[in-house]
Amino acid sequence: MEKKGSAVLQYIELSKGYIETSVIFVPTYDQYRMLTELSRSQFEQYLTDKGLSLYTDPAVLKNMLFENALQEVKKDPCYPESLQTWARKVLDKAEKIKAALEKNGYEDISVSVKEDYRIKISPMANGIEPPKKLEDVDYFLTHDYLVGGNSCLYLLAADIVNYDTLQKEQDRSEEDLQAFYEEKISTFIHDPAETWTTEQRDAYDYFSDYHKDVYGHRPYNGNNECQKKMNKKVQEEEKEM
Repeated sequence: MEKKGSAVLQYIELSKGYIETSVIFVPTYDQYRMLTELSRSQFEQYLTDKGLSLYTDPAVLKNMLFENALQEVKKDPCYPESLQTWARKVLDKAEKIKAALEKNGYEDISVSVKEDYRIKISPMANGIEPPKKLEDVDYFLTHDYLVGGNSCLYLLAADIVNYDTLQKEQDRSEEDLQAFYEEKISTFIHDPAETWTTEQRDAYDYFSDYHKDVYGHRPYNGNNECQKKMNKKVQEEEKEM
């Protein structure tokens, strides 16, 4: 399932002619940031020392970069203690996911997000054969909107660790979208579309994009979540009268 956003961001481009690598950690959206950059020549040497190359599967390289970056944060006292604790939790969660996958023969597993909530993770491979080891896994498919699927085990683990932050961000986005809808869109949404002004069309297009970002789908065919909330509010008010 595709997610709305992530508390851990990454930017890695790999190609035969050009490469730029960056690892950026933002554990709570607005607190800590750690950036690791390597030039092409440095990165080639880095990979050579590990018996790898620029032609190695990008998913393998991505996992390696993030694991090393997390290990650096975990061990280096120059980083804030809270960030070191966060890195340790992400590494621990990644190890638990790996252990569960190995124990279950790289079939679907259930992972604890918090005390009363678990998510399903399905390891996927591009080939015909199902994955039999971690290196075979090209993508970790999840069945949760906030913790989206990922090709990187450590980004997946970080989202699980940051679940409460992601939930708060989702709640805030829904509230902002609802306010925008009620103020800017609800006043004309039920009018015939051919009567909308250019300004109203632009506002609706913006709302449609915003709705897809927040809820994962556009507000078409009865799937306008903001209108549903307004209808529910009206029904509740009528019951109280």
